[in-house]
Amino acid sequence: MANLHLRKASATDHLSNARSNRLIPVDKATAIPRPPTIGDTYGELAWDAQSVAQEHLFKSEAERISRVDSARHSALSPYANESGHLIAENRSVVSEARKRFVLTAAALSPWRRRKGSSWGYRLRACALCVGEVMGPANAAIIFGDIPALAILQAVSAGTATITAGLTGAEFKHLHLSAERKREKPEDVSGDLMPYQHLFDGSGLRARRYATIALASGLTVGLLVASAIFSLRAALDGSAAGVAFGSLALAVTVASFINSYCHADPVSDLIDEAHGQYRKELRAHRRLTARPLLLFAGRAKERSRSITAEQHHRGDAASSHLTALSYESLTGSPDVVGHGPAAPAIGRRIRKADQ
Repeated sequence: MANLHLRKASATDHLSNARSNRLIPVDKATAIPRPPTIGDTYGELAWDAQSVAQEHLFKSEAERISRVDSARHSALSPYANESGHLIAENRSVVSEARKRFVLTAAALSPWRRRKGSSWGYRLRACALCVGEVMGPANAAIIFGDIPALAILQAVSAGTATITAGLTGAEFKHLHLSAERKREKPEDVSGDLMPYQHLFDGSGLRARRYATIALASGLTVGLLVASAIFSLRAALDGSAAGVAFGSLALAVTVASFINSYCHADPVSDLIDEAHGQYRKELRAHRRLTARPLLLFAGRAKERSRSITAEQHHRGDAASSHLTALSYESLTGSPDVVGHGPAAPAIGRRIRKADQ
């Protein structure tokens, strides 16, 4: 490929060229304009053709270098277009989730009673369950039961004890419902209308069911405590049975208190709205970070950058050949003169006149 190698001229190069172009002193300076009867010489036409050739050569080079990226971008264009459509459509879903969270938090924050995050509640529940499992599992294994079966049975008993303590949440709901109750429906403002059920005292009507749930939870706790008492009493005596049975009942009560402290329907609504917003936000980020979409964008930008670079190089090569063409004409002033003729007075110079 007859390509023209160019480099950026430095300040030293320009200074050297300026010093080499020495002006010859004469008695009277005389410049000969280009004769009007002479058009473009064959030499100039050759330089012009080479300039055009350079432009096409660099453009073809751009096509060759960027062919892989262009083909990859074309292959991934349908996927990228559909992904862009999905991202644009999903943006409204994220906006709606954020709007719902902001409105929920602004409307219900004054009635939020839960302090701290939910991690404390979860960690306490796990600690209680682990402690409850260890006692009966150890006793069952010592009693001669198969270890795997003993552990599974102990996990079941511990889960039942923790579940029995969850009834504390129902009593906390009753307490908060009475605290938020409004005597008149019109006392609920416009922002709170979607959450009117929190302020109409409807939760107080479930008092009887909460009592039944409490009785059921206490029954579960007593049954588990009795079972552990019987097992430990058979192995280590009645004192150990009373101790471990009491611990089982204490776990039930502690689970009740843990649930009571954590329960807050208002905080649940706010946390749910926040969780939904974060879920939609994560889904939206996954849409924008899919590998194929990133590959398509990278291929498109590489192809554009390579094409732009080669086009600039072609323009530079063409301009360089034009400069060489002018330099070649300076050696023949007797044929083409020293430069284009000056325009008539009052006439504006145009490129077509040069």
